[in-house]
Amino acid sequence: MAFGLPIMPPTEEAVKEMLKGTDLPADHVVARIPPMMGKATVEKIAINGVMAGCLPTYMPVLIAAVQALVDPRMWIEAYTCSVASWAPMLMINGPIRTISMSAAGVPC
Repeated sequence: MAFGLPIMPPTEEAVKEMLKGTDLPADHVVARIPPMMGKATVEKIAINGVMAGCLPTYMPVLIAAVQALVDPRMWIEAYTCSVASWAPMLMINGPIRTISMSAAGVPC
């Protein structure tokens, strides 16, 4: 479900191109996502990035975002197992923040 937002088809070619944004192998498990402990592999992150319209240069940020999501201090289980409408927010800082990751072309 894309909630009315545009979604790019994750074609094999597009995913291969997205994977060029990292040196990690496609089958590398970046994290296990609670509550079912699903594997967030580099390839799955790339697939989601393609569907969101990301460029390969965004891969380091996408991978770091997944790692931050499962940090014990984040306590993601509270969000994924709650009946409330929680949503984590991601703030990007450092030199990578200057890449344009928004549809408007504005740096993060």
